[in-house]
Order: sequence, then C-alpha cells, then structure tokens
Amino acid sequence: MKVFLSFSGDASRNIALALRDWLPKVIQAVKPFISEDIGKGERWSEELADELNQTNFGIICVTRYNSNKPWINFEAGAISKAIPKAVKESWVVPFLFGTERAKISEPLQQFQPAVANKDGVFSMLISLNNRLGQENLTLDLLEKEFDKWWPELEIKLREINEAQEVETETGLPWLYTSDGLARKQVGINCKQIWVITPDLYRRTINPKVKDIIQRNIEHDVSYTFVTVLSSKTTEAKKELEGIFDAQPNSLKVIEYRESKIRRLAPTDFLIVNPDPDAEHPQHVFLELPIEMRGFWIEVDGEAALDFVNRFRRLVERKNT
Repeated sequence: MKVFLSFSGDASRNIALALRDWLPKVIQAVKPFISEDIGKGERWSEELADELNQTNFGIICVTRYNSNKPWINFEAGAISKAIPKAVKESWVVPFLFGTERAKISEPLQQFQPAVANKDGVFSMLISLNNRLGQENLTLDLLEKEFDKWWPELEIKLREINEAQEVETETGLPWLYTSDGLARKQVGINCKQIWVITPDLYRRTINPKVKDIIQRNIEHDVSYTFVTVLSSKTTEAKKELEGIFDAQPNSLKVIEYRESKIRRLAPTDFLIVNPDPDAEHPQHVFLELPIEMRGFWIEVDGEAALDFVNRFRRLVERKNT
C-alpha cells in the first residue's frame, strides 16, 4: 500500500524522511513516498499528481513552523479529495510534532491527528494496518514489530527536535512570532536585557514571557524595563517585583511620560546584551507595528547600534 508523506520546511522534511525509512521496517507491505523520491529530470508536477492519485493513506508531517503553510495544506487537500467518495479507501493523518491540534487550520482540522510520541505513533500504525486488507498484520505481531523498532524512531525524533530551533514558524529566518522569539532567546548567552515598551502590562502578562524572565533570573540576567508612567504600569511592576522577589537588584523599571516613549519607541524593543562582549553577543529585536501584533524582526549593523544608543539615554536618565 502506498503511503504519501507530506512535508514543508526543514524539521517537517526530516520527520518525513525518518518515517519513510522506518515504516517499512514495522509493516513490510507499506511503500512510503515523498516528493523527493521523484527522479531528477522527471516531470515533477505530473509525477507528484500521479502519486497522490494512487495514495490511499497520507501522513502530513505538521510542526509548529508549517501548520499554516500553503503547501502543507495543498497536499493535505490533494490526498483527502477522494475521502467523500470512498472513505474506506483513503485516509489522512496529521502527524503533530511539537504542536497541537488547536494550532492547525483547514483542511487539516477535519482529520484525527497523531501526536509524535510512542502512543500516537502506535495508534497511527493501527489505522494504517487496518487499511491493508489481506496484507495486514495481526495486532499481536504489529505490537511486537513496533516495540522492536520504536527506539530507533524515538532517537531520530529526539535528534530532530534538538536541531529544529534554526527554523521559524513564519518560514522566514529574519521574522519571528512571539513564541519563536522566546525560543531564540534560549540560545543566546545573556547577561543583561532591556525591554522598551509603551505597554508594560501587555508585555508582562504573557505566561511565556514570565517563564523566560524566570529562567534568565536563575542565570543572573538583569532586566531594565523602560515604559510609560501609568496606573497599568504600576500593576505590571507589582507582577515583575513578584517574579524578581529573590533577586530584586536584578530589576529596574524606568517610567517616562507617554508622549516621550511614543516618540522614541512607537513599538516594543528587546535589547539583549546592550554592552556586549566575546561571550555575550548583542541582539536587537523590534515588534512590527502592525495591527496583527506578535511578529518580530532582528535588527543588526548600524541600525541596531542606533537603537541601543537611543535607548541608552533613556536607561541612564532618571524617570521623567
């Protein structure tokens, strides 16, 4: 039985390759196929369309980076197009790696997903095996083969997980979501962070932001927040002081009139290591000032230095 493995992006591709090599070891009747299996020089689009038309089981390798990408949804739709006519002959399983069902969109939402863990993979294999007809394995044999080969796939998935941070959800190496920026920070050796924001309350109520701050505090990272003088800032300061309770000297909150902050910082900025050294490289991020908030870019070169110098004047002055 042909099984089409769909992917989009580096992490997703590596998962598809791992499954392509691993599935036939457990169920020999399975013949996995991915678009990379098309030979060079062949008419790629026609060959892919032909393979999709022959597919009666599809595995869509979904990661946090590609869940809303056009290509992954195109292939999901192509594989599933026969389902309304012959449900028993076609099946699609979104294989969720580091993401959850709530974060995937149509047409993936209509299918029952499998999570990339031991129970999820075995459940997916049961569904696949049930569609093999006379070639299927008994449940006891399937479980025996799965237990034999699972450690190999588990190690491969763990390696992919550890190496995937170079990718972003947006598909662009310079554009981060808020979650992507949080993961980016994990890989930076920090000693000091400046957060410049017109809305300290919005910036600090995010649970993931709090987790990052807590982790950085444990590594002796100091924080300076530059923000607007307001009642909401007072509330946010109390939240921060609770987080920094064990190390109050690592926290500084500087407040200015809103007109001044809005003029110098129309959006949020994150300055990591404003005074860099060989072990602590400088990174400057800003949130795009668009209606759909939560997208960040990294600024480098002279532009980064300009921002650091601009905000250094705010950090070194008294509240005003």
